[in-house]
Amino acid sequence: MIGDWQLSGIETVQTGLPFTPQLSYNPSNDGDGRNPVRPSLNPNFTGQMILGDPNKYFDPAAFIAPLAGTYGNAPRNSLEGPGLVETDFSLAKEFLFTERLNLQFRPNSSTFSTTQT
Repeated sequence: MIGDWQLSGIETVQTGLPFTPQLSYNPSNDGDGRNPVRPSLNPNFTGQMILGDPNKYFDPAAFIAPLAGTYGNAPRNSLEGPGLVETDFSLAKEFLFTERLNLQFRPNSSTFSTTQT
């Protein structure tokens, strides 16, 4: 009962994916409703652009709407989403009854994950 336990683990580390802020309307009036227009950077904004809050991940005050008939100047993929660090552990014990009959016992696995901003 005490010996022959197997411990397994997987570590996943992922950086955040880049994304582009977009407007929900098209101030450029170019007739293309499929491609959202990017906002312009707010020249008066100071502070942290990425807040990391799930309800307000980035500060929308960092951007302003471009003038009518123009496109925004916010760079493409200028923001980065949260990263992920996840560790999965598994514990198993195998009981051999005969050459053809065995039983494997696995208590609940544990997962530890954190999001990094």
